[in-house]
Amino acid sequence: MNGHHQYQHQQQQHQHQRQRLLEQHRRLLEQQQRRLPQQCSRLPSAAAPEEVSPNPVILPTQQPPPPQPKYRPRIVHLANEDALSAALTADGYRLGSTVGHGSYSKVRIAFWAAPASSATARVACKVINKRRDPGTSSYVRKFLPRELEVLRTVRHPNVVRTHRIYVTPYTVHVFMDYCEIGDLLSHMQHVKTIPQWQAHTFFRQLCEAVDYLHRKNITHRDIKCENVLLENMRTVKLTDFGFARLCADERGRRLMSQTYCGSSSYAAPEVLQGIPYDPISYDMWALGVVLYVMLADAMPFPHSNRQQIVANQIAKKFSRPKKPVSREALKLISIILEPDVHKRATMHQVKHHPWVKQQNPYHTH
Repeated sequence: MNGHHQYQHQQQQHQHQRQRLLEQHRRLLEQQQRRLPQQCSRLPSAAAPEEVSPNPVILPTQQPPPPQPKYRPRIVHLANEDALSAALTADGYRLGSTVGHGSYSKVRIAFWAAPASSATARVACKVINKRRDPGTSSYVRKFLPRELEVLRTVRHPNVVRTHRIYVTPYTVHVFMDYCEIGDLLSHMQHVKTIPQWQAHTFFRQLCEAVDYLHRKNITHRDIKCENVLLENMRTVKLTDFGFARLCADERGRRLMSQTYCGSSSYAAPEVLQGIPYDPISYDMWALGVVLYVMLADAMPFPHSNRQQIVANQIAKKFSRPKKPVSREALKLISIILEPDVHKRATMHQVKHHPWVKQQNPYHTH
């Protein structure tokens, strides 16, 4: 090969390598992590994350990383905040402005740059402050380990994907997918209403996400419009696993929950009454509330008094929809928002309901 052709060949290789960089991003992170054993059928409820070296191993770009049998985001344990700053810089992460706040955390826009590349990808970073106040002790001791274990286990097209987790004695930084449109509630408040076909599409995707979690013996326990993010106008992703937990023991027996979780507007009557509840049935109820909000532009039980909410739930006294809702959709809502937990629709029944099985019944494009 003469010098001219060799130069052209090198330039073509360089261009192809740059085009593959962002596509290799997630797989590269997988390869950088410690090799892990095959995934178990269940998660330890509060197991300490594995310790992994903060120094990434960079693979040669000319060879794509081999496929991995499973995906777990790399968890980096650091001694202090100075070490965190150095690790973020070394790994190509840069924190931006704050875009949201939660009870124990805030969300910041962040940017990730591939090694030896000027191209950047926008991601989100959830920053959890372990020292927020004395009331967070149970969260740090009980809920945070569960959340981190779930985050490093789940992988589904309709669940926000976690890329990297940095843990210090005082903070946790979780880098994940960035959904620019924002959450479902904010979007609906902005556009006033969403088309029926879009509600149908979003609900089917949420059912797929929750069904995936339940099959892995994980319950969310905080499903609400604020925890549904829009990747685009046709795709939603479930986020925020702060109250997630296992729903079965080692023998596969269903575990009951006693902790009050989530928002009262999305809580099932058994949760509001403070009795032990099945977290899977609770997730189903919350899905029904999200569906009602999308279809009716209203909360099904908007009363501020908890006792009145429970009374309306038991009587199946829904608020008046602000726009027409089909009879078939109302039938579906009625079997999901069923106060008798033994009669409440299961995921199998919901996914096989005629309204759900239709292919975008309202979509005319």
